[in-house]
Amino acid sequence: MKKTSILKRFLCLALCMVLVLGFVPVQAWAQGAVASVSVNGTVVGTYETLEDAFEAVDLCNAEDNVVITLLQDVTVENSCDVYSGVFTIDLNGHEMNNAEDSYCVLQIYNADTTIVDSVGTGKISGKDNAIVSRGGSLTITGGSFTADGIAIYVNSCEGVTITGGSFRGDICINAYMTPVEITGGSFDADNMNLYAKDAGVSISGGIFSTNNCNLCIDNSTAVLNVGDDGTG
Repeated sequence: MKKTSILKRFLCLALCMVLVLGFVPVQAWAQGAVASVSVNGTVVGTYETLEDAFEAVDLCNAEDNVVITLLQDVTVENSCDVYSGVFTIDLNGHEMNNAEDSYCVLQIYNADTTIVDSVGTGKISGKDNAIVSRGGSLTITGGSFTADGIAIYVNSCEGVTITGGSFRGDICINAYMTPVEITGGSFDADNMNLYAKDAGVSISGGIFSTNNCNLCIDNSTAVLNVGDDGTG
């Protein structure tokens, strides 16, 4: 009888803890985590490194509606490498940056990546490059992307689409063998806002300012619909 009573009390306590934890926000029970992962709108895990978060979604597809949300600012010692998957990164008002001797902050291989900023103050800041993408596709709708060298470098990708965000660097967008579509965003380069080689370029929006060259194309085609003042 005594054993049964103790067991019931234990089960009751365990059930209460489950119910309580169910109402605790992600940030509260995931202290120390830098990112959360949600699938079709439901948070399924939190991770203490970005690498672990990206590894967890490397087999996902578009139907999963995967979102990786930053929970705090993150500094990567080396570039954070992503090898596959279809997902959205929500900067959520936080910053990703890298150590002094790192090549870039985020390096993408064969993943279809969308970057958004649901808060409006999110940024990716690189010492040399901010984002390097080799394969897959890249879509940017918001956030700030800055680098001493190249803000966004894409090579042999299915395409890069920019509808918003701000870009600052020696070169804002450097595209090789990658279709580029820009319909919005602001670009402020020390050297070139967009350099495209062996690429098709379409620009119908955005604000461009530089003391040197807004668009430099090499063996590429360009369709432009911009005003004389550098705006789309």
